[in-house]
Amino acid sequence: MAGIPRIWFRTLSIWRPLVLVVLAVVLAGCPAAEVMVPDGGTGGGGTGTDAPVTAKIVNFASDTQIDLTLPFVSVLYTIENMPEGAMLSTFFVPVIGVPPNVLEDGDRITIDEATTLTASQGAFEFVPATAGSGNFLAGITIVTADGMTTVDALSDGRIMVEGVPDPQFVLPIADAGEDFFSVDRGDDVLITFDAGDPENSVQWRAFYLELTDCVRTTEIPDVALDEIGTQIGSPGSGNVGAVTLATADLVGGCYQLGLSATDSGSSIATTVDRGNDELIITNIAGPIVLVVDVVGVSPPSVTFTAPGSADETIVVGANFSIQFEATVSQPGATGTITLFYDDDRIGTNGFTTIVSGLVHTDSPFVVSLPTNVPEGTINIGAAIDDGINPVQFDYAVGTITITS
Repeated sequence: MAGIPRIWFRTLSIWRPLVLVVLAVVLAGCPAAEVMVPDGGTGGGGTGTDAPVTAKIVNFASDTQIDLTLPFVSVLYTIENMPEGAMLSTFFVPVIGVPPNVLEDGDRITIDEATTLTASQGAFEFVPATAGSGNFLAGITIVTADGMTTVDALSDGRIMVEGVPDPQFVLPIADAGEDFFSVDRGDDVLITFDAGDPENSVQWRAFYLELTDCVRTTEIPDVALDEIGTQIGSPGSGNVGAVTLATADLVGGCYQLGLSATDSGSSIATTVDRGNDELIITNIAGPIVLVVDVVGVSPPSVTFTAPGSADETIVVGANFSIQFEATVSQPGATGTITLFYDDDRIGTNGFTTIVSGLVHTDSPFVVSLPTNVPEGTINIGAAIDDGINPVQFDYAVGTITITS
């Protein structure tokens, strides 16, 4: 029978004396079970009398929500007239439906078994992490020593284990090949996310962390969880969320997005106030928003020290060391450099590459001029690309003349 405690019993062998089995179940919310067993002077009911064995789950009389992160909850039970040598088992079982139409939906999972009972009441631990998210009934089973009589008692209410949120960002998407999404200062950034709560009963708070040198952080700041970073928009509820990051008042730089979510039934701030920090899941591994200050943008540059301001003359096949430094001012950007020479100081119309793939962080550079450069006067130049600004072509002031 669904939704009420169920009692099973086995019929005694026909070779044994007939035993009257009385099954009594209270239908109106009582998780008690009662079965008459032969006392024989051992059941506590007096010599020569039949003592009723009763069992009951005391708590969880109604549906109770618990969080998957809790270490355990205690299930309390009482037993009267436990027969000598009987086996007591504690268990939980997944169920479907809602009271009073609850059906077992899988195997009963044994928590513990014992052959002796030292008291008429006890408790066992239901571990949410073992059960997983879902709805369950907790119960006890008593089997007599001869294995012929079974008494079950199940909780009237369901233990409803709620899965924890798993907040994840959807937008913005990082630029191709980068760990950041770039935006001009003054433009708004749409931020969308999924709070990832299995029951879709979640509240959240979005925020950003301002980064130094655009280096991603992996540590949650040591502040109250409702005060992490700078809040974006207003806190909200529901798995699907969206907020807008206005960049007009931000300075150029990198901002790492974060999200806190809780299924505590309260906001992040209230959950913190109540001391329930363990019910808050925080993800600070969100996208990095690179705000580009268009007004004060500084393109990358290359500065040559050899050749310097004076022209140089060398003979064919002689060695010459080209020396230069690279600067990238855009936060979070990496400059790649191609060193070359040409005859007209116009890099966009072609040049002869000396070396490519240099990274600006290795500056300063010393590169040998190839010894097979033909006679004539050449200009030494470099193309530097930071992936954000237009490619810059910089030239040494002085030229190099190769003579025979």
